[in-house]
Amino acid sequence: MTREDLYKCRNIEMGIKSSREIYEIKFNQAVKTTQILSDMPKAINKVSDTLEELIDFYNKMIREKEKESKELIMGIERQLALMEDERYVSILRYYYIGGLTIKETAERIGYEEKYTTKLKGDAIENFETYHTKKG
Repeated sequence: MTREDLYKCRNIEMGIKSSREIYEIKFNQAVKTTQILSDMPKAINKVSDTLEELIDFYNKMIREKEKESKELIMGIERQLALMEDERYVSILRYYYIGGLTIKETAERIGYEEKYTTKLKGDAIENFETYHTKKG
């Protein structure tokens, strides 16, 4: 595992988060539309089929991304288990796996944002050291 794997994991996690938000919006729209169209039998079938397809699409995409993410996270976690500095491990987990911002990560670990940013850089270097030595 390298820093690119960390970046990829974060991108996947952020994509899943966005897809879930879009899914919720579309699902709520579908419910409202169905309620409005319930008095129009000809229109409801067309609209509900299209909305169901859209909801199914987002469900499938989320499941695929979750599978990809799970495999990547397992590899990252194996490498994190080798690391000795728990601050580094926490930062990498919160930021890259958990999808938190630097500010949120700093709040969780109890450091200032600027110091957390520096530690994140150190953590990435340390993470890659374990890849080189033991990966």
